[in-house]
Amino acid sequence: KKLKIVIGVLIVVIVVLGVLLYKKNSPTTVVNNQEEKKVAEAPLPITITNQTISEENFSGSKSVIAGVGSIADSARAYIADEVDSFKQSADEEVPAMREHFGDNAPTGKYEIFLKATYLKNSKVESIIIDHYVYTGGANGFSLYKVFNQSASTGKPLLLSDIVIPTKQEQFTKLIKTKLLSWTPEGLDTSPVFPEEVKALNFDSFANWSMDDKNLVIYFDKYAIGPGALGAVKFPVSLSEVKGLLSI
Repeated sequence: KKLKIVIGVLIVVIVVLGVLLYKKNSPTTVVNNQEEKKVAEAPLPITITNQTISEENFSGSKSVIAGVGSIADSARAYIADEVDSFKQSADEEVPAMREHFGDNAPTGKYEIFLKATYLKNSKVESIIIDHYVYTGGANGFSLYKVFNQSASTGKPLLLSDIVIPTKQEQFTKLIKTKLLSWTPEGLDTSPVFPEEVKALNFDSFANWSMDDKNLVIYFDKYAIGPGALGAVKFPVSLSEVKGLLSI
């Protein structure tokens, strides 16, 4: 009788072990493991939040960029470098000016604002950083910094990667012609400085982005016109540059 009980227990153990081994090696388990691996390897989406900066000698705000990819990495590095460099300048210059002019003088505190925007279409992903600094005087300085990558491969993109090499001169001429005839809403004449625009070359258009309708070129404050114009975001319809682009 005891022998029968022992044999029964062994049979149960063998059956349980067999079921466990089957589940471990079953196709369903393999598929689930592969799906979990894919989820783990999937790139994190790019998200942007803003963080207030409050230092002894300067204040402002900066964007905090989460996610992976060349543009996310480059934008994060750019923001970190700009804030660190600005802090160094503020810590060196502001205390002396504050002591000389007083705490309430315009030079009593520097300001920096770095606001990032994420843009994506079927071909290009971009992070556009609207960069403003104030270090005293009547006005601050504003500029744009843009990082682009291919939406399909994640490879960084320069303007030279999307404008056909033999069409770059034609592209440059088109942009300059449009700038010279540009009359923003509310103005009767173009606000740009003709000589500054005529001096532009293909490398002058290094900051750009693309949405579903336009290729947008970005210019720093004073680059093409008076300070009142500020940093310029200049859209060009994709239909106008269709034959000049490789994407």
